[in-house]
Amino acid sequence: MSNTSRKLAAIVFADIAGYTAMMQQDESQALKKLGIFEKAIHNWTNANHGEVVQFYGDGCLLVFDNANDAIAATLAMQLHFMEPEKDVAVRFGIHAGEVVYRDGNVFSDSVNLASRVESMGIPGSILLSKAVQLQIKNNKEYHLHSLGSFDFKNVDEPMEVFALSNTGLKIPKREELKGKFKPKQKSSNTTLLKPIFWIALLLVGIWAIWQWTSAGGDKTSISSNAPLTALAIFPFSNISGNEGLQYVSDGIAENLINNVSNQSTTKIISRHSTFALRDSIHNMSYIQRLLNVEAILVGSVDEVQDELVVTTELIGTGNQERIWGKKVRGTKKELGIIEQQLSQSILEILDKEEKSTDEKNEVIIDPEAYQHYMQGRFMSFGTSQEEIDLSVDHFYKAIEIEPEFALAYAALANQKFAQARFSNTSRQEMIREAKLAINNARRIDPDLPEAHLAEANIQFYCDFDWDGAERSFRKALTEDPNNALIYADFAFFQCAMNNYEEAVQLAEKAIQLDPVSISSMHIIAWANLYSNPELSVEQFQRMTELHPQWIWGHMKKGMAQVLVDDCTSALKTFEGVESRTGEWGGDLLEVYLSILYKKCGAEKKSKEKVQFILDHFQKSGGPDPLHLAVLYGGTGNMDQMITYAEQCIKEQSINVAVMQLPKDLDFFYNDAMADPRYRALLKTVGLPNN
Repeated sequence: MSNTSRKLAAIVFADIAGYTAMMQQDESQALKKLGIFEKAIHNWTNANHGEVVQFYGDGCLLVFDNANDAIAATLAMQLHFMEPEKDVAVRFGIHAGEVVYRDGNVFSDSVNLASRVESMGIPGSILLSKAVQLQIKNNKEYHLHSLGSFDFKNVDEPMEVFALSNTGLKIPKREELKGKFKPKQKSSNTTLLKPIFWIALLLVGIWAIWQWTSAGGDKTSISSNAPLTALAIFPFSNISGNEGLQYVSDGIAENLINNVSNQSTTKIISRHSTFALRDSIHNMSYIQRLLNVEAILVGSVDEVQDELVVTTELIGTGNQERIWGKKVRGTKKELGIIEQQLSQSILEILDKEEKSTDEKNEVIIDPEAYQHYMQGRFMSFGTSQEEIDLSVDHFYKAIEIEPEFALAYAALANQKFAQARFSNTSRQEMIREAKLAINNARRIDPDLPEAHLAEANIQFYCDFDWDGAERSFRKALTEDPNNALIYADFAFFQCAMNNYEEAVQLAEKAIQLDPVSISSMHIIAWANLYSNPELSVEQFQRMTELHPQWIWGHMKKGMAQVLVDDCTSALKTFEGVESRTGEWGGDLLEVYLSILYKKCGAEKKSKEKVQFILDHFQKSGGPDPLHLAVLYGGTGNMDQMITYAEQCIKEQSINVAVMQLPKDLDFFYNDAMADPRYRALLKTVGLPNN
C-alpha cells in the first residue's frame, strides 16, 4: 500500500554521457566506469545527508533536504569523476521545489525541471536552476555563472539556468547547450504583418475551440498523423493521499494494457516490464532505449470528494512532447465506465480511427464486484502468503456479488493454480477448485484467453495432458496474440516437449512484448541454454544486471557457464548465489548447487552439500520426490534416481511435467536417457523418451 507525503527538497539528476556508445565499443570499460559512478554517488550522497531515490542504467535521481547539501555533494563527486584515473563523463542538474514522496519514490513538476536542467549540461558541468541559485547565493564557497534564460518544454515561463564555476568544473558554451527546449519561434520586425498575425491567431483560436468542443472536451494535441508502432503504458500514480486507492491506480493501467493490446495494431509493452520500470519514468531516454517504444502513457488518480479524477497523458519518448491527454471523472462504482472511455480514446489515437466499444466490454458488471476483482488483481502480484490469501478472498467476493463474472473466475483459477504449484498441502483440492473456476469462466465466455491459459497450465502441470495443453495454449494465443505471459508459458511447455526451436520462437515473441520482465528474460535464456549456451550466458548476464535480487537468474547463469566449460566463472557465480541465500536457498536450488559443484570438479564441496541437503530433508520432511531424483541422478546413484522418479509419477507431482528436460540437460542426470528404466517411465506419462 502507498504512503504519500510532500516536502521541499533539492533534486539532483546525474548521468554518464555517451554511456550507450561506450557499452558498444568496450563493455568491460563501460561497466568499470559505471561501478565508479555508483560507488561515488552512494558515498557522497550519504555523506551530505541525501538520499539515492533510484538508479536507472547510466543515471540516477537524488534528493537532498537543502540546496547547500546538494551542491556540496555534486561538487565533490564531479571533481572526483574528472580525476584522470577515473575519467567518468558525468552531467549534473539541480532544481529545488516541492516533491511528492510515495513508497520511497518522488514525483512532481520539480523533478521534471531538474531533469530538464540536467539534459542541457556537458560532461564536467554542474547546472542549476534559479530556485537553487537563490538558496546558495550568499554562500561564498560557490561561484556561479549565468547561462541565460531558457524556454523548456512543458514549462510555462522561461527559467534562468546557472553553471557552478568553481575551479575544475566546466562551463558550457552557448552553442554546446542541448536540452529539452521549446522549438524556437521566428520573429518579424515588420509592423505591417502584426495585424495579420493577430487576425490569423484569432481564427486559429476559433477553429481550435470548435475542434475541442466537437471532440467532447479531449485535450488532444497530435504531433503526427502516422500511427505509433510501440507504446508502453506505465502504472498510474496515486496522488490522492488515500493508500486504499493504490489498487485503482495500478488496476486502471493494467486493464488499459490488456484492453488496448487486444484491439490495437500498436505493440503494447506488457505489464511486467512497465510496472518493473515505474521508478524510471523520469528518464525517458533510458525507457526508449530499454523498451524501444515511441511513446509512453502515464497517468494519475486523485480523489475529490466522492469522485475519482483520472488524468492521462501520451508523451513521445524522443522529443518528450505531449501528444494527447484526457481527464475523466467518476465514482468508484463507475470504474468500468472510466476504463472503457480511456480505452476507446487511446485506441482512436493509436489507430487514427473511431473505435466502437467491444461487445465483451458492454457486459455490465456490478460495480462492487468489479472493485473486489481489481483489489484481488492488485493483491495477486504480492509476495506474501497473506496477500495471496487476500487476493483469493476478493475474487470469491466478486463472484458472490456477480455470479456471471468470467474474468473473476479466470483470475481465481490462475491464483489457485499458483497456490497448487508451490504448496505440498491440499494440492489436489486447490487444483479441483481451479478447474471448477475455469469451467465457469468458459461457460460465461468461451473465448476468454485468461481461462484458456489457466486450463493449459493445469493440463500441463497437473493432468499430464500434453495434447490438450498445447491446444489450450494455442487457443489462448489466438484470442490474445499480444499477451507476453502466454508466449512465455507456452515456450516453457515446448522446452518440456523437446521442441526447442519453437520454444525459442515463442520466447522471442515474449521478449518483444515484455522486454525486461523476469518471465520473458528467463524463458529466452532458458530456451537457449542447451542449443546456444554462449548466447544463454549473455542473456542471463543481462537479466541479472536488471534483476540482481532474483537468485535463480544468477543460478541459471552459472549453469550456462558450466555448459560453455567456464567453471572458473561458474564457481564464482555459485559462491555469489550462496552468499545471497544464506543457510538454505530452497530445495531445488540447493540440489542444483550440489550437482554443479561436482561438474566443476569441486568434489568435496559437492559431497558436503549433498549431506547437508539430506540432513535438511530428514529434519523438514516432505521434499518433492523429483528433487531427490535430481539429487541422486546428478551425483551418480541411478537406482535411487529411478526410485524417486517413479514416486514422482505415482504421487502425480506437479514436477512430472519437467521430467523430460534432463534429456537435453543431461549433466543433471548423468545420461539418464541411456537408462531404459527412465525412458520407460517417461513413456508411461506420454513424454518424449528417445
